[in-house]
Amino acid sequence: MRILIATTLSFLFFILAPNIGHTQEGYLRVGGGYGIPASKDVFTLHVLELDSNNRYISDKNIYGTLGAGAQFRIAGGYTFAQNFGLELDVNYFIGRKEYAGERVTPIKTDLTYAYSRQLRISPSFFVRANPGLIQPYVGMGIVLPVLGKTVVEELSTTAQMSSYRERHIYGSFSVGFESYAGVNISWPNNKFNLFVECRYSGLRIKSKNAEMLQWTDTDLISGDVVNQLETAQAFLKEIVFKDELTTESNTISATVYSSNFDFDKPLEVLASKSNYNAISLSIGVCIKFGPDKELTKEIILD
Repeated sequence: MRILIATTLSFLFFILAPNIGHTQEGYLRVGGGYGIPASKDVFTLHVLELDSNNRYISDKNIYGTLGAGAQFRIAGGYTFAQNFGLELDVNYFIGRKEYAGERVTPIKTDLTYAYSRQLRISPSFFVRANPGLIQPYVGMGIVLPVLGKTVVEELSTTAQMSSYRERHIYGSFSVGFESYAGVNISWPNNKFNLFVECRYSGLRIKSKNAEMLQWTDTDLISGDVVNQLETAQAFLKEIVFKDELTTESNTISATVYSSNFDFDKPLEVLASKSNYNAISLSIGVCIKFGPDKELTKEIILD
């Protein structure tokens, strides 16, 4: 194994050594784009239908991802050789609102939608072709959500009343994978380029806690609006996600009921992971810093 590692390092040094020192280059990229779902999981909520006796007559899975949406990014990179480099990408993600659940009875309909807002950083390693009018490149790295939330909107409607609830779910520390391929186009000049890039993001985030930010009931006949959040008890407003529930947990579920349930404490429920996988297409500009390679070539030839 040591011989293999030593041979590999020697080979890489043999390739890179002639280029290191006179092909170093920094750059800044700014762009944006849009992502579509790459793969879909079953959402936690289902489509449920009950009859007049509150008996379930239908239960249906919903498949989806919260990874689709707009992306705006700024990235800084450094090429330590002509064909190799490192990049740090800072990305702000604005997720598309997704249909996430439904519960229907003869007198009431509950609808649930979800979307995400995230600030992510993505360190990566890339390999690119030699400079030219069109310069292809590929790279891979990790993606780390550093700030963000998933917003869940719940709308309940009867003949007389409409209720709106907005809950923010925050995730635990998560690490995903990213790979990308693109082209730099040397236009209008060598220092100022355009780029087009396709990127795959594989990311799942485990839920940590949640809080309700809005809860209003509207009388559809009189038009009166009541803010229920002001008087709601803690277990209705706050959630803590756990890997295990016992009779000592502050929970009410179909399988476990707390022996000492406290209405003034956050509700404890089982944690789950949400899917944010996506394939996105981005376009933007790339500004390079360093010696002009074409000018350097002319000086060397002279």
